[in-house]
Amino acid sequence: MRWGVGDSDAQAVKAPAAARSREREEGNFMLSVGGSNRHFNPMTAPEQIALLGEEVAIRWADGRESFYPMAYLREMSPSAENMGETDLLENRYGGDGTAKYPGVRVTGWGIIGGYAVQFHFSDGHNTGLFTYDYLRKLADRA
Repeated sequence: MRWGVGDSDAQAVKAPAAARSREREEGNFMLSVGGSNRHFNPMTAPEQIALLGEEVAIRWADGRESFYPMAYLREMSPSAENMGETDLLENRYGGDGTAKYPGVRVTGWGIIGGYAVQFHFSDGHNTGLFTYDYLRKLADRA
């Protein structure tokens, strides 16, 4: 796999764990993540995120690479809309539960703080915050 700026068949994000800044370079969106968040573990942060065909590819700071079918990410979105919410007694309210979303694509994403990725899907869904730990667990199941 080839990563980085200028990939013609991939929308790539290079995310070095240094400063927080946004810039455009050669038509690809570049985003830096990191900073001084004391709960942030730079070894579990994504270094690069790319859209490759029907998959989202993530290269993690520890060198691991993960690949997620886009429809699977939509299905597993941790949003209240998708999964519902629970009260202190663990009663679940709302949520459509996991459903299949064939043909749904990831159209963009953003880094939230130093702990999560918010994906934007072609069906308009964008409220799930995928923590880095959750994404790594999903990679083991995908």
